[in-house]
Amino acid sequence: MAAPASWATFHNTFPKALYPQETHSEVYRGRQYSIGSTSKSTTRSSLFNLGVYNLFPLQFESNEDSHLFLAPVDPLCLLTLLSVIDRDGLKLPTSSDVLVDSSSPHFNKKCSVSILSYQAALDDQLPILIEDSINTEAKQVLRKIHHSKLINTLNSSNLSNENELTFNLINETLFDLYTLFLLDLDDETLLKYYSLFHYNYTETMQSITILSKFFAKSVRLHLLKRNDFYVRNPDTFNYFSSVITPKYTKLAYQSERTKIINNGKELLSLLNSVLVTEKFWNGEKAGIVDFQIASYIYSFSYMSKYIPFFKELIDENNALIRHNSDVLSSFI
Repeated sequence: MAAPASWATFHNTFPKALYPQETHSEVYRGRQYSIGSTSKSTTRSSLFNLGVYNLFPLQFESNEDSHLFLAPVDPLCLLTLLSVIDRDGLKLPTSSDVLVDSSSPHFNKKCSVSILSYQAALDDQLPILIEDSINTEAKQVLRKIHHSKLINTLNSSNLSNENELTFNLINETLFDLYTLFLLDLDDETLLKYYSLFHYNYTETMQSITILSKFFAKSVRLHLLKRNDFYVRNPDTFNYFSSVITPKYTKLAYQSERTKIINNGKELLSLLNSVLVTEKFWNGEKAGIVDFQIASYIYSFSYMSKYIPFFKELIDENNALIRHNSDVLSSFI
């Protein structure tokens, strides 16, 4: 049976407009950067793309050219980046390494780091590491996708029992301290570092308070669940996730907040006391624990312009500043 003429006429008027398909370079404009090799070899049997929350010019005073390089301002993302570029003999990306031309024959032949939404990962957490192993003879590509928890497991898998305990302690104690203060950031700053809000919306849209509050609320809930923060700190989770905050919820949060701060300060002091006399955690060559410590100290230092307490932490532990500089300078 034929459709009524009026319905057919209405249906045929749509779609009103057809839009061209977005290309890779349009979707990721200014958000994907290749990672340069420190070796002379240009052929690789494996490639990776690391997804992180953000990338900003590297900042530390000991190297005047550090601003030319990019690094994520997040301890877990920076740790993962340092571990994979150390493994593969690479260096930090620079702003000139941005990948914009998807038609280039070299576009998919480079290791890279991309700024993504946390929703890009199945577990809603970054970093996410995608590795392609290339078999040139069989003309096959084996793809492995490593999510945040698996990355942590892989990073600590080859450590001694003592170093594994240290790794896990830092992964919980300093992560909780860092996250606790991220939750206090104003909406604009939080969205700048932990969302694609500034990429996806015009300045006019960003100025709409209700819109920024909505997205900032989502980011805070994400941070509360990241790396099992809410499991270790249920009172903090209840405080930030509640629509109405009773007095007892606030008191419980304040008590837990004090515990997180004290534990973090104590651990930083302990790490500082060891690195006063040692260049690196296990001798003369930096390893995973060094990358981990440096990632936290760098993130604390960078975010201290928004969080004065972080500056106090850094100023009290000078050996960690020197250690951070020694670790990062080897990748530029």
